[in-house]
Amino acid sequence: MPKRIFYGLSVLLLSAVQPALAQQFESPGSRLLATGGASTIEGSGGGGIVPWATLSSYADEGEWGATVQMTEVQVDDFSLSVQGASFNWNNRVEVSYARQQFDLETIGGELEQSVWGVKARLSGDLVYGAMPQVSAGI
Repeated sequence: MPKRIFYGLSVLLLSAVQPALAQQFESPGSRLLATGGASTIEGSGGGGIVPWATLSSYADEGEWGATVQMTEVQVDDFSLSVQGASFNWNNRVEVSYARQQFDLETIGGELEQSVWGVKARLSGDLVYGAMPQVSAGI
């Protein structure tokens, strides 16, 4: 089985099972559904051109959580494949990793890199509270 098909099927299976697992292990005060669902191609929680201050997974205070992600982009001249994972502890600290592969099919060649990250929530909350969530990361 080709690697990309294997990764695609794995992510599809995990995404089908993950909401049920999140509800199974979720405590009454845990984060809202979908607040930990967006990931960047660098592997960290958030999204968009500038990553959001959110942390990955549904872990709240006193909990830990993990998120896996896969991104595939294919156009005529190139393709980008990203597999990543992130771990969140106490809705305070996130450690992330992503493996990026950029294929330049028209000129031949491939660029690959690994991206590690650490993010800490400094203050605020994504949904509740008077101030927005503020995080810092490297």
